Amino acid sequence: MKQRKIEVAEKAIEQIALKYGVTVNEVRKQINIAMINGLISDDPKINRFWENVPRAGEIPTPEELIAHLSDMVKKKNCGRNTTGHKDNLWTEGQSAN
Repeated sequence: MKQRKIEVAEKAIEQIALKYGVTVNEVRKQINIAMINGLISDDPKINRFWENVPRAGEIPTPEELIAHLSDMVKKKNCGRNTTGHKDNLWTEGQSAN
């Protein structure tokens, strides 16, 4: 996974810690707990999700998970505007007469 994505994820964790008045380690701990609950699931759909999370080790780091989820959101929203319709760059910003 690209280092830049990991750095952005680290910054996100820092911002969450600051927002909620907890330490970065506490945020990482809570993300790890949630990840472990997902990783031990018996649900095949959940298992497929975890199999697709890129990781350097056996278990993804919170930063690796955040980077992967960010990529998923970007791919899902690529070419869509906030209304859920495909963007039309030709008419965007033009008034209909």
